[in-house]
Amino acid sequence: YFTTFDNGSNGALGADLLAELTRQREKTVRSLAAIDADIVALTELENNGYGTGSAIADLTDALNGVVGAGTYTFVNPGVPMLGSGAIASGFLYKPAAVSEVGTAAFLNTAGIFEGTDVNVPPLAQTFAVTEVGNPSFGEKVTIAVNHFKSKDGTGTGANADAGDGRGNWNQTRIDGANALTAWLAADPTGGGDSDVLLVGDLNAYVREDPIAAIQAAGYANLDTASYSSSDRGIWGTLDYAFANDRLAPQVTGVARWRINADEPAIFDYNEEFQSAAQLNNWYNVDPYRATDVDPIVIGLNLNTPVPPSDATNQPPENLLPAVPPTIQVNQILAPIDLAIFDRESGVVPLQVTLTATQGTLALPEITGLDFLAGDGTDDTTLSFLGTLDAINIALAELRFTPTADFVGEASIEITTDDRDTSRPGGAQTDTDRLTISVTAEVPETPPQPGSNDGDDRPSGTPSNPTIPDISTATQFCPQIGRPSQLPGPNSTLNTIAGRFVEGDDNPNTLDGRSQVQVTFSGWAGDDNLLGSPGDDLLFANQDADYIEAGEGDDWIFAGKGNDRVRGNGGNDRIAGDLGGDRLFAEEGNDLLFGNAGNDRVDGGSGDDTIYAGMDDDAAVGGIGDDVLAGDLGNDCLHGEGGDDRLFGNLGMDVLDGGLDNDRLYGGRENDTLLGSLGSDVLSGDRGNDLLLGGFGGDRFDFSPGDGSDTIADFTDGIDIIGLRDGLTFADFTFAQVGNDTQMMAVGLSITLRGVNTDAIEVTDFAQV
Repeated sequence: YFTTFDNGSNGALGADLLAELTRQREKTVRSLAAIDADIVALTELENNGYGTGSAIADLTDALNGVVGAGTYTFVNPGVPMLGSGAIASGFLYKPAAVSEVGTAAFLNTAGIFEGTDVNVPPLAQTFAVTEVGNPSFGEKVTIAVNHFKSKDGTGTGANADAGDGRGNWNQTRIDGANALTAWLAADPTGGGDSDVLLVGDLNAYVREDPIAAIQAAGYANLDTASYSSSDRGIWGTLDYAFANDRLAPQVTGVARWRINADEPAIFDYNEEFQSAAQLNNWYNVDPYRATDVDPIVIGLNLNTPVPPSDATNQPPENLLPAVPPTIQVNQILAPIDLAIFDRESGVVPLQVTLTATQGTLALPEITGLDFLAGDGTDDTTLSFLGTLDAINIALAELRFTPTADFVGEASIEITTDDRDTSRPGGAQTDTDRLTISVTAEVPETPPQPGSNDGDDRPSGTPSNPTIPDISTATQFCPQIGRPSQLPGPNSTLNTIAGRFVEGDDNPNTLDGRSQVQVTFSGWAGDDNLLGSPGDDLLFANQDADYIEAGEGDDWIFAGKGNDRVRGNGGNDRIAGDLGGDRLFAEEGNDLLFGNAGNDRVDGGSGDDTIYAGMDDDAAVGGIGDDVLAGDLGNDCLHGEGGDDRLFGNLGMDVLDGGLDNDRLYGGRENDTLLGSLGSDVLSGDRGNDLLLGGFGGDRFDFSPGDGSDTIADFTDGIDIIGLRDGLTFADFTFAQVGNDTQMMAVGLSITLRGVNTDAIEVTDFAQV
């Protein structure tokens, strides 16, 4: 962010014109205002001081112009410039929430942070929470913002590009990491607090040497399962947040806001190579593509108790189901309800080793784990490293498949090693064995005459209702379903072939089928964009367009209007934008965004991720393990085949898991959740929800305050009620209301249709 414009010789970065600076300022301010952080760490500011007109003052004034005068101020380290380089790092903060403690400090070690081809001087400041009523009131944290030397240029010796992805200046970045952590250990701000957060653009991917050096100094990478940037086809993380061992237990959450890395560069503030019409239509005053990397947001509760560093290391604990599970022959066990706990978990990744007998283990969700043995696909032994949260998220998806036709006792042995050698007592482990009874299949006994249809409850006792036909959600959401014929192209007057083609205000067909790879921009009119077999970039822009990609991994932006998109093969990224769009990804592991309008989105085969977006949408995952999110509006989500995860979010939604073992989360308002076939997990969340598990042993999850929900087909002895967020069996009162059981707890009412209260026991519940 520069307020000085590049004249070709002054080395200025950022905007080249006042118009570009205005556009950049608008986008940057919108993103900062939306994040609404108490403290903001910034990199790549112009190093032009702290007076009126400086980059940091200009940005602060613009931000306050949107969020309110005086909301933010900036840290002034008391020097004319932060070193002698072109760029600097900085802090904004809310004086109503925090205050500066000690002095702002920066490191300008010659050859590392000062000179030619060096890292930007790091800036550190200790902040105290001064907002009355904040749980962290009176607590302090020291934050250091950094910007290491980029991979570009031409290094020599240890700084030369070795051709392995590390690029140039790797040794300079390593030296910067070592000097930085040593400096922070000496309390450079004089703030007198040992909680340290290290953030910034380190220009090194997560497995590279500078990151290892920071971790070796006792810092934990707070976001190991994400990416922040895309650079010349390489996706990865260059921007980080690290916490030392004192701060790590006080981190309440970490998230990336996907507003930059996934967006094409043509949507940013630059005006080069764009016509007047493109400047107007490809730019919007919003947070998207304000810069080229995604912001990372960190939550802290600085009042969290932290064990003293000299306390004896306590062993981790494996948490097993209270009752060993039983399954029938050739039946998959999922979820298994395994978890781990480590009260001192922080910097050092935990190691978990799982060993199965008479079966194999699979982890469909492996994000954030570093595998040492096995890979999560049908292994007898799995061993991996990860944070406590990442491991428990993965264990929640663990599946056990018994050996074919085996009947008897199987098992899973779990060993957790905290690998913490920094405390007295050294590293600690916990090993447990979960037994799994695999029984022969029990045939159903046909009902005998006069036996009350095989039900041994006395005559007149309410019985479970007949399960409705819920193999699809069409009776609740008629618009769900794959059309018998996919859409075809528009009728146009003009066909343009080529690799780089831009349309005009007329309806055109841009034909790239004979090309290796294409970039098309359709512009106005009802256009056809026909991609190549390669990896294409297709922008339809305005009006009702038809876009058909080829077999490659394509990026498709349908733009405004009621568009129709076919992805065909490959792992495609498809965005609908405004209008009622029809998006069909077809084969491949695809990412789809319906965005605004009443959209129909179909993932097709493959493991797809669908964000339906605003308004009333219908989305079908297709064959594969899919993730579907409804967002705003009254949405209809159908997982179809595979182990799917469906999130209704806001609106009155209908979620249908379809085949296999699905997880359904209704979100807010009054939703309908249909598990259909398989062993599903259904959580209505807030609102008055209708839950139908369907065929298979299902779990219905509830938390305090979830509203008034109804389970239409609860089967005693087969289905389970999951209790979350501190809810226990003892919290409920039970009443027989007609043929139904009504269960009441704080802010929660559950009706079990056709179930006798006397049949409900503690064994029908599980803590999850």
